[in-house]
Amino acid sequence: MCNGESGDEEERRAFQVNELILSESSTMTASRRHKVLLEVHGFHPPIHAPSDTDLDALVDQVRKQASVVRKRKAYNKALFLNRRYADSRNFLLMFLRAENYSPLRAAQQLVLHFETKLELFGIDKLTKKITYEDLNDDDRSALSTGALQFLSEKDNSGRPVLLESFEMLEYHNVQNQLNNYAFAEQLRATWYLLMSVIEDDISVQQEGMVRVMYNLDYSKSELHLDLIQKSSIIFDSVPTKFMGLHFCYNNENLRPMLTAVQLAAGIEGRSRLRDHFGTPNHVSASLEKYNIPASTLAAKTSHTSTDARESIGKYLDRIKKEEKQDRIKGRGSSVQPMSTDVILGRGRHQQEYPGNLELAKLVDSKRQEYSSARKLDKSRIIREVAELFEESGGRFLERHERAGKVMWIEANSEARREKVSQLFRTQTKRNSEYFGSS
Repeated sequence: MCNGESGDEEERRAFQVNELILSESSTMTASRRHKVLLEVHGFHPPIHAPSDTDLDALVDQVRKQASVVRKRKAYNKALFLNRRYADSRNFLLMFLRAENYSPLRAAQQLVLHFETKLELFGIDKLTKKITYEDLNDDDRSALSTGALQFLSEKDNSGRPVLLESFEMLEYHNVQNQLNNYAFAEQLRATWYLLMSVIEDDISVQQEGMVRVMYNLDYSKSELHLDLIQKSSIIFDSVPTKFMGLHFCYNNENLRPMLTAVQLAAGIEGRSRLRDHFGTPNHVSASLEKYNIPASTLAAKTSHTSTDARESIGKYLDRIKKEEKQDRIKGRGSSVQPMSTDVILGRGRHQQEYPGNLELAKLVDSKRQEYSSARKLDKSRIIREVAELFEESGGRFLERHERAGKVMWIEANSEARREKVSQLFRTQTKRNSEYFGSS
């Protein structure tokens, strides 16, 4: 049983999902059904990319479409903070390739990408490539379990095979186990692992990858229904496509988990989902019919084997080495705004920025003293507020654009004092509304 549902309720949901799949299948054209069948079995027809001229036009269309997509607040923040990152041609091309060069679908995924990234990593990391150093200890521990890893061998079409095993999950943050199964560490680990493969590989963006959910000799279905739903958003927001999804199990108690996967997969995912039930040998033979290298799956998903941890350990060592080389090459780049910083200027982005809100609160705490002070004392209070804010780790940053590149530069002392002075000059009521202070 799961989440208190009765067996009858579980059967009803499974029946509804099967009816949904049949209905969706009946609306597919014969050519579309044949194409999906070939791709799921590891036979990928060649993809002909548009010419450079056509690509430039498609990229411009993505920008236009993204500007009108709903719930684009995180995307707008990314453009403001670092347009060179969020609006670069190469970055947008990832989403076009993943969505078969459809500007509308690429724009929708682009906006979802930043919304999901902001929720997972916060505004400090919104416009940077997530590296191993950006993960906390719990995230790294989740990675090291091997519950999520890429097989060393690819499928028949040369696509990476992502192996997922709920049996291997370990939660080092007790709150993540008890607080409605938030699984924040596993979600961040999933994002990092996927993007580490996607970002630098055009073929993965264009031709996709394969997911294998391998859960033999496992029965705790109810523990992971929330994780399945939350993970589906991450899989939807990264610029690749999942050409095959395989759910492997040998315990009937996992039927609710299979139903949850089917529901979370969406129309496209459900057309590519195959379930495999039986012994390890039977499941491996079934997967190999889809041209997936399956001979080592049992060893890589067993707690009694070190294969999984050794495999993911080697992969992470290689990625960390590459990231270190990238950091060395990138030294001397412009300052990256942090949530503790104040962004100078006027506008909604500045008003809502966390550091600006904190400075406004600090100013409000000194407002009464400032209002009753003499002119010389007011200058002292302004200077003290600026110094207090900087002592807490905040910076005052100015945004500059040079040759189309956004640069963030620390403001001089005069500009810092002027920012604080401007806040003091604002009437208390207006300041509260303007900055959203409580």
